[in-house]
Amino acid sequence: MVHKALCVRFTSGPRREPGPCLFTDAERERLSRFPRDVPPADLLTSFTLSDDELELIDDRRSEHNRLGFSLQLKTLPYLGSVPDYLVTAPARVVAYLALQLNVSGDALRHKTTAPTQAARGSANPTRAAGDSATLSRGRDRQRLRSIQQDRAS
Repeated sequence: MVHKALCVRFTSGPRREPGPCLFTDAERERLSRFPRDVPPADLLTSFTLSDDELELIDDRRSEHNRLGFSLQLKTLPYLGSVPDYLVTAPARVVAYLALQLNVSGDALRHKTTAPTQAARGSANPTRAAGDSATLSRGRDRQRLRSIQQDRAS
C-alpha cells in the first residue's frame, strides 16, 4: 500500500488547489516498504534493543506480539515510517530482534499474512478488508489528534 501521506501536495491560491505531488510513484513505493537488506552496521546501531525497550516489549503477551512490536519500535526511527506488512522485513532484522527477545523468528510469519492480491491491487487495503476497519481507524485518528492537541496546549 502506498501511503497517501507520502504524497505531499503543495497548495496555491486562496482556494488551496492541489499542486504537483512531492514524490514520484516509484519514490512513494520505495518509502513505504522495507529495504531488501540492512547492512550489519545499521543492524547493530538501529535494531539493538535497550533495557528499557526490552522491559516495554515484555509487557506484550505472545511471541508474535513482542516480535512485531519490537520491529515497529525499531523500524520507525530507522526508516521514518513503518511499512504496512511486517512480514516483508529483511530476514536479518527479524532474526536479530528475535534473538534479543528469545523468540522464534518465525513467530511473526505465523500470525501475520502478506497482502492478498486483492489488497495489493486496491488503493486502500483496509477497505478491501471491510468498511468497519476503516471506520475504526478514523475514530482512532480522531482520538489521537485530540490527545495530541491536549498535550500541545
